[in-house]
Amino acid sequence: MDVGAFAYVSGRATPDRLMGRGERRAAPARECLMSGLVVFQPLIGWDMVSACDPRFVVAGVHVPPIASADPSLYSGLHETRLASGYALFTLFTLHMLAVLVHVLVLRYGLLARMALWRTARKDE
Repeated sequence: MDVGAFAYVSGRATPDRLMGRGERRAAPARECLMSGLVVFQPLIGWDMVSACDPRFVVAGVHVPPIASADPSLYSGLHETRLASGYALFTLFTLHMLAVLVHVLVLRYGLLARMALWRTARKDE
């Protein structure tokens, strides 16, 4: 679980008055979508490798195939994994840019609220 999701679930990161209603609704949806892509990206890759029919070993363990060997299935899974990879990269980049805007432009203590440890806020 990433730090933002932990802070959101633990209740330490509350929607700020600077966030609009749309942004407050989009934040949990973005977190869920990004977490889902992080989980499904390796599963799609495993399915894709299974569809191209090699026998592969990870850390000395033979990994069983989860799909039948089929070139058209491999092609479709390859396109799906490519699209989901670009979506994950885009979401992650937008997430990092939003954090930078909140920290460097708005400067209202976002990192202090998201941190797993307690920090003292500086009064400016």
